[in-house]
Amino acid sequence: AVIESNLATLHLAANEELASQPAVIEKHTSETTMNGDASDHHADAVDAETATAHEEATPEKSVVVSVEKVESEEQKACRDFVEKNAVVPGQSWGTLNAEQQKAWTRYNCDSLVQAATDKVAQIVAVDNLDRSEAAAIAAAKLIAEKSRKKDKKKDK
Repeated sequence: AVIESNLATLHLAANEELASQPAVIEKHTSETTMNGDASDHHADAVDAETATAHEEATPEKSVVVSVEKVESEEQKACRDFVEKNAVVPGQSWGTLNAEQQKAWTRYNCDSLVQAATDKVAQIVAVDNLDRSEAAAIAAAKLIAEKSRKKDKKKDK
């Protein structure tokens, strides 16, 4: 179970890293060509509208939007602990020194990892996605749930 927890922690950390990358949103605008038929009055009116639309159109470009990543203190501490202490898949609890074991417990890594693992399994089963897509969605949902809980505590 500890091996699975360590593996899930690293998987969650990798997916959080992917979620922290800026999203690229492409904005597409289409350019309309003008109809050159001058003999038809209707065509002339359409050409005038098309010319105006053509002047207002901007060339296609990519807009980079950075997505702010919200992470609970527990999640950050757990991720930092795993990175700092080089916890790797297959590493057993017994190989962690006493300080590392205390930190793992203090930062509540087990419950975070278990919650993430459960959420991924649920998404894979319900939405029929692969594990990497499900893990990214689960990480986002867990972060959102933690944020809502903190907001409710602040409101009281």
